[in-house]
Amino acid sequence: MKQLAPGLEDTLRRGNVWWQGERLFGLPPIRRWAFPQVMANVSGGGLAPITVVRGPRQIGKTTLVNQVIDDLLTLGVAPQRIFRVQFDELTELARVSQPILDLAWWYSDNLLGKSFHQAARDGEQALLFLDEVPLLSKINPTLGLSGWIE
Repeated sequence: MKQLAPGLEDTLRRGNVWWQGERLFGLPPIRRWAFPQVMANVSGGGLAPITVVRGPRQIGKTTLVNQVIDDLLTLGVAPQRIFRVQFDELTELARVSQPILDLAWWYSDNLLGKSFHQAARDGEQALLFLDEVPLLSKINPTLGLSGWIE
């Protein structure tokens, strides 16, 4: 079973409040401009759908992600199927050589309770929301990510 540093695991659990039966607080009622398209992509299923939302800082990308998560919970998606990672809050990743894989494996082992493959076979696809991914290259410059995620 994949283990993470205790501080990192605690930060992830606190950042995914729906795992404890809570909901996100203070979301604006007006949906962000890309909400319908992102929601359609996320709920459309498929083998491994990926939706990338890019744009300048402070235009509402994180709010959009949080609105999508809140809507998924309202629609009855099991909280353990939703994993959000805020890379701007995870400075502990400076010492991790493969942060995205390590986080995904930890989530699969500790929250999802099964492999991603088995979850998909069971019709319970996991939904991973990775926010502020470009900050990984600043947190851990040895990852070599700066050329392909800016």
